[in-house]
Amino acid sequence: LIPLASQQELIGFLTLDASSKRPFTTNNIIFAQTVVDHLTTQLENLKLLDEALTRAQELIFLNQIQSSISSILDVNQLAQTTYQQVGRLLDTTIFIMAQYDNETNEFIPIFAIKENKELNIPSRTLSSSSPLHQFFKENVPVITDTSSPLLSTDPVMAGVQSGLWMPLQRENTPSGLICTLSFQPRAYQENDGQLLRSIATQANLAIENARLFERIQENIEKLQQL
Repeated sequence: LIPLASQQELIGFLTLDASSKRPFTTNNIIFAQTVVDHLTTQLENLKLLDEALTRAQELIFLNQIQSSISSILDVNQLAQTTYQQVGRLLDTTIFIMAQYDNETNEFIPIFAIKENKELNIPSRTLSSSSPLHQFFKENVPVITDTSSPLLSTDPVMAGVQSGLWMPLQRENTPSGLICTLSFQPRAYQENDGQLLRSIATQANLAIENARLFERIQENIEKLQQL
């Protein structure tokens, strides 16, 4: 029995069986250890290659998202496009994008969809004791399971086994969220959070641009009425 170790971590082992009762010779053991060393190196190289390919695919994906949303000046269309793009890599059985007013504690859904059917979630003022209010105050990404209070306060969450909650920020202040939920347990991992963080950064910038465009259009219309 010869262990396979990578960076002092056991990743497997090689077992050799003999048909005869004669013990393995020193040369046999040296040869087997050499085989194991080469095998470990190949496994490490394959792992590094897989990580590099995955990262390259993620960068391509993020560039595609940036291209698809950067020119959108309608907030609802922006949210729908973000949903479509996120769904290419993550489970978006339920997807919610919302804005949050940090001064009034108002939660304002922009777009919500469950199993390909759009949801009408009304705006509401969050009480200081609500899990969603705590999420915005902590202002950090959260991966949830069925034990999370975030999954137990709304009928929309019925049947949800796991979720990924990503805050949108404006000058380090919470300004909204992107939330994707699944009926499968442990559907999201840490690297999914990192990916959604990058998407949220791009989406938040696009939302700010769209809101600015709306205000400019409103001002133009007011000036034209004078």
